[in-house]
Amino acid sequence: MKFETFTKSQTHRLLRRYVIAFLIVLSFVVTASTFAYWVGSVEASNVDAEGVLTIGYGLDAETEVSIRPNYLGNGSYLVPVNQIDNSTSEAVDSITLDYSLVWIESSNTSQVDGETIFGLIDSSVSYEIILEGETEALDIQTHQSIYNLVNIEASMMNTEKIQLNNLEVSKLQFTISLDEPDSQTDYVFIQSSTINIYFTFSINTEIYDLNLDFTNMTMTELMTYNIDSSSITQWNFTEDGLENNMANTRIFFPITVDEYTLTVNVSLSEGTSGGYGILFDTVLNDGNASSDTGYIFQFDRGYASGEMIVRPRVYGSERNPSWSHKSTDNYLFPNKNEDSSWWTATHEIKIQVINIDSETREASFYIDDAYLGSFTYEDTITDEQVYVGFRGWGSSYSTYYDLKVE
Repeated sequence: MKFETFTKSQTHRLLRRYVIAFLIVLSFVVTASTFAYWVGSVEASNVDAEGVLTIGYGLDAETEVSIRPNYLGNGSYLVPVNQIDNSTSEAVDSITLDYSLVWIESSNTSQVDGETIFGLIDSSVSYEIILEGETEALDIQTHQSIYNLVNIEASMMNTEKIQLNNLEVSKLQFTISLDEPDSQTDYVFIQSSTINIYFTFSINTEIYDLNLDFTNMTMTELMTYNIDSSSITQWNFTEDGLENNMANTRIFFPITVDEYTLTVNVSLSEGTSGGYGILFDTVLNDGNASSDTGYIFQFDRGYASGEMIVRPRVYGSERNPSWSHKSTDNYLFPNKNEDSSWWTATHEIKIQVINIDSETREASFYIDDAYLGSFTYEDTITDEQVYVGFRGWGSSYSTYYDLKVE
């Protein structure tokens, strides 16, 4: 098996973007037996990869995993699903394959000190069936019924994301099973064949999107997304979602996309003051969550009669508004004194961030799909990890139901 590494060009937003893939070839030898209608097949009911599979460690690394008769010496045979009762006591109806992955920095995959890079683990599976004594695989169109006998299922618990230089392995598991042939013709074909299965895994940092449902999440699960916070104890999960406990604290989520659309559904507690903030294009100075620099969109009930405001944030402090939208600007939302219930209802806030040119960014703001306006600003971020996030107020509760960045 060979690991192949592919490097993409660096952008100004991320230090490096890369795709690394490796190929695992599993050979399943199907051999004849004497019991029932079916034949005996792959020995061993569970096979582990030899050690930890390391991605990105070198340009060219080889390993091979094969499953053949007597591989583990336990005398087990794979038979079709629901044929255990018609088979010998050594028969199994599935084989489980377990793999452990780590992603290690190399000359082609690297991050600067203080940075954290995540990627999505994508897996694809293909296979071929070769008759005994032949070198070419059966044509899949001509022998579709033969190929349909093979079932390959990925576990629902498989790791979806991986962190660069995190030595805690990511687990992947696949289950192989076979269906019983519908005809004697198919039986004759399969009982003397070798099935080669190819797993290809890729790690992609360019398409690492966030799609979080806070109504069905725990703090332990949230922490796996490498979040940061100026005071995580002020954030907790209720039966409704992620709640800020009347505290002026922030929570940050790393992203790996340059241009993006951030969408969040959020509500505010009763009252006449307070609000919540949605952070975008933010960096943490020296990795300090109390020293963020970037921008914040504020749903500010306490400002005048209620306004939408954008402020710069510099080293953890907010500056004067750079952009604002009043209820009277185009009557997209009401004065808080005229309709206080609107200010406590759940609203969808959307922020779309794009590049205007190499030095200028633009953020456009929407509430419940209504366009509020846009704000342009200088792009000062270079090779730093970018975050989005939330900010609470000291005079009100805010509940966040989801977060999507794409």
